[in-house]
Amino acid sequence: KGDNNIFRWVWWKLLIAETWSEAPVFGQGFGYDLSTQFEREYYAGISNEFSARSPHCFFITVFARMGLVGLALFLGIVASMIKSTLQAIRGSRLDVLGAWSAAWAMLAGASFGVVLEGPMGAVVFWILFGAATGLSSSDETEPDNTTAPRTP
Repeated sequence: KGDNNIFRWVWWKLLIAETWSEAPVFGQGFGYDLSTQFEREYYAGISNEFSARSPHCFFITVFARMGLVGLALFLGIVASMIKSTLQAIRGSRLDVLGAWSAAWAMLAGASFGVVLEGPMGAVVFWILFGAATGLSSSDETEPDNTTAPRTP
């Protein structure tokens, strides 16, 4: 439905502009109502039954709540996901790739929804992230048994 796309685009644009002008470095904070300006602009006071409190994009929520600092930190996590996923692909580690694929699916859902903004999705994502990270790091900690031990 086209209205859903317009709904998101208007909210994202307003929230980014508001955060950029008022608190770009550290964001609006976790107590700030991210929907106030959107509700005023999009509904123009017509609807008082608006219940969404998140812009349906985790990256924009991170920026709005924690500013450039929080966004940079989260993008560092995404960069580590990219690096580890590519290593799993190059190493043909299907177990590791499966865990990363599941974490990526959750993150993709959070890019256009509220998946990571509540415990039902966030707990699953961080468990998958931790499991994939643990599986990825097992490559680095396993001893290299390709050479025979030297005997004196």
